[in-house]
Amino acid sequence: RSNVSPAAAQAKAEALYQAMKGAGTNEEAIKRALAGVNYNGYIAIYNAFGKREPGGLTFSLGNGNYEDLTSFLHGDLSESELAAVRRIMAPGAGDLI
Repeated sequence: RSNVSPAAAQAKAEALYQAMKGAGTNEEAIKRALAGVNYNGYIAIYNAFGKREPGGLTFSLGNGNYEDLTSFLHGDLSESELAAVRRIMAPGAGDLI
């Protein structure tokens, strides 16, 4: 059972996108959005996130260069940063990233 409502999943997905799109990454915003999120909560956020354009210095010419939430996280965070995010998520949820 998700501990994130559909409206909260949408808001968290948008906050995560704003934290990662373009140049630079707001690690604290990522942690705030994912802190305490359980397995099904992450899936709800992942689904709300969908696939989005990375933006920044790279751009797509209609070639579908869109990424899902997990790809964004792996592209924007180092292994140690990913480990820190996994630790603040509910048990088992961090396995999804």
